[in-house]
Amino acid sequence: MEERIGKNFVKQRLAISVILTLVIMLLAQSISFALGDENDAYSGIPTVKLDLSGLDDSGKLIYCGIDVAVFWDPDNDGEFKVVPDDSKVKRIITTHKSIKLDLGDPKTYKKGIKHKLAMRTLYVPIGVKQEPIVIADADNGNDGWVEIPGTLFIPTYFINPVDSPYINHTEKWDENREKYNKVKEHLGQENKIRPAAVFWSGEKFILHVETSEVVSGVAVTILKETNDKKQPYKTVLNKPEKHPTITGAAIYTGELWDESLFNKYGNYIPKTLKFRLDILSAEGEVMEEKFSEVTGDNTDLYYRSKKEY
Repeated sequence: MEERIGKNFVKQRLAISVILTLVIMLLAQSISFALGDENDAYSGIPTVKLDLSGLDDSGKLIYCGIDVAVFWDPDNDGEFKVVPDDSKVKRIITTHKSIKLDLGDPKTYKKGIKHKLAMRTLYVPIGVKQEPIVIADADNGNDGWVEIPGTLFIPTYFINPVDSPYINHTEKWDENREKYNKVKEHLGQENKIRPAAVFWSGEKFILHVETSEVVSGVAVTILKETNDKKQPYKTVLNKPEKHPTITGAAIYTGELWDESLFNKYGNYIPKTLKFRLDILSAEGEVMEEKFSEVTGDNTDLYYRSKKEY
C-alpha cells in the first residue's frame, strides 16, 4: 500500500552525489554508453552509487529505501519519461544510505536514445500498524520522481575507440600523405600539411566499424547534395569479424569507391564530406544511425592529377 504525501506533510530534501563506475571486465560485452556527453563513448555499462543525505528529520517518518527508474527521450524533444519496461524500475527496501546498482541487461536498451536515471525516496510513518510506504515529493507533478544529475547515457552499437576512425585511407595513400607532409614541412608550407581526416577526390575510402554485438549489416553512405544527380555513394558491410578484445563484439570492414569520384569535390575549396553509418536489422530497417565527416581537399595539383586510388 502506498500513501502520497501532500505539500504540508513532508518535502524531500536530498543532496545526492552520483558516482558512475565503469564495470569493464564484467559488463563491457555487448553495448557501450555515453556518460554525460553523447560524444564520449565508453565500453561497458556503468554501475551507479547513490549517497543520500538530508533525509526527513520530522520525527514522523522512517527512511526505508528508494525507487530507481530509467527515463528516456524516445522523441528527442528533451522530455524524459519512464521507460515502459518493468525491469527498468527497481524498488530497493533498505536502511542503507549508500546504494549501488547496475542498469540491467544491455540488450534490453533501445540504442541511440538518450537515457537518464531518476529516483524517489521511500518512508514509513512511525506508529502506523500496516506501515504503508510513503513516497516523498509525490505531489511534484512527476509522481515523486527526481532526476539524478549527471546520469545521462546513450546505449549504442558503435564502439570504435577514439583513435580508430570509421573512414580511413588505404595503406599506400596514408604513406603518400605522410611523405607529402614531410615535403611541405621542409619547404615551410605547414599550412598545406594534410591531417588524417583529409582525402583527395578519387581516393578510396577504407571503412572500419566496430559494434557492440553482431548485427545484420552496417550501411555506409556519402550524403549527397540536393543538386547532385548521381545516386548516393553507398555500400553495406555484412561480414563481421570477431572482435579481438571485447566478447560478443564485432568488426566490419570494407571500402567505398566509384570512378566518378575523381576530381568531383574540393578542386578549388576544401569540402566537407558527410557520411551516414546505419546499423541494419535482418529486415533492412535502420536500428541506429551515426554521422562522420572527412574533408575533401583537391586544391593541390599533385592530387588532382592522380588516377591511382
